[in-house]
Amino acid sequence: MKRNGNFTKLLKFSKVLIILIPLAGHAQTRNEAGRPFITNYTPKQYGAHPQNYAIVQDQYGVMYFANGNGVLEHDGVTWRLISLPTNSYTQSLAIASGPDEIIYTGGQGELGYLAPDSIGQMRFVSLLDHVEPEDRLYVNVWNTYVTSHGVYFQGFNHLFRWSNDQASNDRGKLQVWKSKLRYLSSFVIRDRLYLHQSKVGLLQMMGDSLQLVRGGERFADDRIDAMLPYDERRILIATRSQGLYLFDGSVYQPFKTAADAFLLENQLFRGALSPDGSFALATMRGAES
Repeated sequence: MKRNGNFTKLLKFSKVLIILIPLAGHAQTRNEAGRPFITNYTPKQYGAHPQNYAIVQDQYGVMYFANGNGVLEHDGVTWRLISLPTNSYTQSLAIASGPDEIIYTGGQGELGYLAPDSIGQMRFVSLLDHVEPEDRLYVNVWNTYVTSHGVYFQGFNHLFRWSNDQASNDRGKLQVWKSKLRYLSSFVIRDRLYLHQSKVGLLQMMGDSLQLVRGGERFADDRIDAMLPYDERRILIATRSQGLYLFDGSVYQPFKTAADAFLLENQLFRGALSPDGSFALATMRGAES
């Protein structure tokens, strides 16, 4: 791999560039390097929509994909489509750990979870009945997160939280936070939900209240495309027009890299923490020569 300042280029394809940022204190020595074994599955092979938005894997190794036709299930051999009542697409997945794993999902006009039926096959169970009738038209879930405080389903103007705690008096309760201003993105860092709201800035969930993060108004007119834990106390914040920051709860420190110009020019899109402790960032367009 070719080093480029603080970045290592990991993979480049089509209009998306994925780059890797080594995490401080997590450098690893590799004895050998090579290309990973990759198997490509076409829509014709798996029998569903060509777009897949999210992936989770359960404790048995079965994989689930948020697909344009529902939820795809793959056990390594066969594919099965789990349809939603409205036959709509799903855009997000999140899995609750524990002996009884529950897979939550949300999409166009639906939010709910997967549960086995009488013969052990996974089926979609809707939570839409718990949504007030006047809010059901606005159910369009882009992100789903499982936390100790409940399961969050984030849409454009509505944020829903489902209480999944068996010991809680709120078990089975669905709360909602509405806004006329769009929720642009959301992230969970160290079990806390952060929400980026248009014209407002970066918010965090404190109990049952969404509150502005200290200094979060600086992002009111920007786009936050990734938030990832950098170390035990700092968070890496990746913005579309201001670049990268390290945030310790009070101070936003610019995080300069050799790839800053490329990220700003080619529209940062997503970020993820890789298994080796590095950060992978993807852009929407452009490719380096």
